[in-house]
Amino acid sequence: MQQDSRYRSAGAMLAALFIVAGCGGSSSTPEAEQASQDLATETGSASTALPVLEALWVLDGFAEPESSVLSADGTFYYVSNVDGGPGAMGGAGFISRISTDGSMLERDWATGLNAPKGMALTPDGLFVADNTALVHIDTATGAIIERIDMPGNGLNDVAASETMGILVTNAAGREIYQYNNEMVSLFVEDERLKGLNGVLIHDGMVLTVTMPGGELIAIDPETKALTPLASRMQNADMVVPLDEIEGLAGGYIVSSWPGVLWHVSPEGETRMLQDTRSVPIMMNDIALYGDVLIAPNMNPGTVTAYRVTAPR
Repeated sequence: MQQDSRYRSAGAMLAALFIVAGCGGSSSTPEAEQASQDLATETGSASTALPVLEALWVLDGFAEPESSVLSADGTFYYVSNVDGGPGAMGGAGFISRISTDGSMLERDWATGLNAPKGMALTPDGLFVADNTALVHIDTATGAIIERIDMPGNGLNDVAASETMGILVTNAAGREIYQYNNEMVSLFVEDERLKGLNGVLIHDGMVLTVTMPGGELIAIDPETKALTPLASRMQNADMVVPLDEIEGLAGGYIVSSWPGVLWHVSPEGETRMLQDTRSVPIMMNDIALYGDVLIAPNMNPGTVTAYRVTAPR
């Protein structure tokens, strides 16, 4: 049976996550807590309550999963599979569909992609960062509608809004490109964005994270002014806001792809929530849907779900 097989094959991984994340308890390992305290001492007080991560399920069977997007009807997730390394161009990449309770619905739903990573869902379809192109996919069939060439050769993440259209980060450079009204243009370029990774549009601002400096940066979409919000989260991959988690005073969770989840307070204080580097379990392009955090793990090829709550 598929469900039984899923839990057998992912059982060891889930057990490890329950040890690391806890089930309704502390989300930090002793090493992570000590590192958190050391960092908090240097960056500010440790007074902000940390969110609790409760491991819900782990699903395996992927090929370097990098990103997830919730379907328009809220019944399943799309998951991008790099399959071949971040720069692969052989067309082996694909998109899977999985249920919200962690079952594989269709592993090879959309195929023929080149290391697909970040995704954004719009009324027009699913848009995927595919190394050198933004790929438009029909959500009804999984067929590729169009490949939109862009100047970057390390396209990484995608965000969309009605006013800004579609934004795409170039992790191999320092640019964010914009696709709006069927036109590609440069949205912003700045040396401080070198090695940028995830991108999110939140409260009218563009949020992005960088790998070399581990910074969380807010970008004004009108003036293109950059405002650093937090730093020292090396190899940062993605950011999610915590505004809608009851009992928390806002802030963010940031993933670092080697296997760290960070909490950033509204004041910019950075503390480690979880560290799975020694397992190893990567933490890639995280996404928050209500109180459920979805974390694709390129290594070991799994997707992990957590419930995010305020401390009891």
